[in-house]
Amino acid sequence: MNNQTNFSNFQSVAARSLALNTLKTYRSCIRRLQEKLTDEQKAEYLDDSGKLIKPLEGNIASNIVHQNQIKSEENGVIIFKSQTCCEQYISALKYWHTDSSRLRSRGVAPFSLCPETELMLKTYMSGTRRIAAQQRADGNGEADPGKLPLGFAGYRLLAHYALCHAQTSRQTLLVHSYLLLCWNLMGRSNTVFNLLWNNFGWDGDSLTILYEKGKTNQEGENRVPRHIYANPYDPAICPILALGLKVCSEESSNSENFEVFPAETADSSFANWFKKVLTLLSEDELTLIDVPIDRLASHSLRKGGATFVFGVTDGPDSDSVKLRMERKLGGSDDRYIFRRAGSDKYVGRTACGLDANSFKFSVLPPHFKVHTNVYDVIPQSFLNRSSYSFKATFPYLVASVIYHWD
Repeated sequence: MNNQTNFSNFQSVAARSLALNTLKTYRSCIRRLQEKLTDEQKAEYLDDSGKLIKPLEGNIASNIVHQNQIKSEENGVIIFKSQTCCEQYISALKYWHTDSSRLRSRGVAPFSLCPETELMLKTYMSGTRRIAAQQRADGNGEADPGKLPLGFAGYRLLAHYALCHAQTSRQTLLVHSYLLLCWNLMGRSNTVFNLLWNNFGWDGDSLTILYEKGKTNQEGENRVPRHIYANPYDPAICPILALGLKVCSEESSNSENFEVFPAETADSSFANWFKKVLTLLSEDELTLIDVPIDRLASHSLRKGGATFVFGVTDGPDSDSVKLRMERKLGGSDDRYIFRRAGSDKYVGRTACGLDANSFKFSVLPPHFKVHTNVYDVIPQSFLNRSSYSFKATFPYLVASVIYHWD
């Protein structure tokens, strides 16, 4: 299934209640769960297409989840996969039941995973979490599974590498702007990859970026732009300069939706560059990274940006950072606390590296004192397709490039 699916019937529309990446993950997990069923169980519970014809019994459901959760076994010690992996298998198991029930023919009673089995799986997940913690305490198992956040010093170092040591100018335009947007937006790589130029605008002293949808906002409701600020004191990590260079230097933009990163493999190209550049660092430079490089990936920028802002003395409140990251707030807070411009502006100024405890924190972006026609330096392909809001950013993007020309 892709974005060009023909939604001509009820089932095709209902199937899009989940994000495509989530569906892909669920289907992969379901295949692995099916592999753990015996031939007799498959004959009893599955039809020819692999759909369930009735709910799995609790002991069967828990057993196939447990078998898929075991990573390895050495000297009698079982090492479990990450907690995220366990959550994915349990969520996929629930989806397998509801999806199979939805696709059953009329006249067949709907079914789902029974509450007793759900409680059993929830208890199992809690147990694996405690076992993993004890194994780490005993020196077995992996410490802090998952990617680690990149520190601010490491981020600045990689920004310099992206700007000065990329193999081609085209690669520079890609990796430098991609790196800075991942950090400043605290966004997932997939979110940055799907940004559209015409969702860019300007508000006072900041560039704004509007998401059409996000992981926690798949239906595009209550959309509020993220605010991105200039850092004239440190051009290598100035996102306004990075975007200015990209707009002024792009040869053309023939992408269908006017994407910021129109190449179909832009996300993987950045991930490959990120992985490669870490192996090129000297021993002195690795001390700035401060974490094992095999625990870093593009997701480390999202974690790093948020961790940096959280660590600033008297910095933005945690809810503002979580909302910028598209994270759900606890309990019913999501229904009562909404992201607004003021708090997001504070997060944006902090994320771009401005010192919150200095007068420099309120610095204005490079700008022209009088009206200046900058259209002559913008590629015609951009002008022809640019929205009014996107054109409003051009004077500031160009001014930033001129200001940092030397």
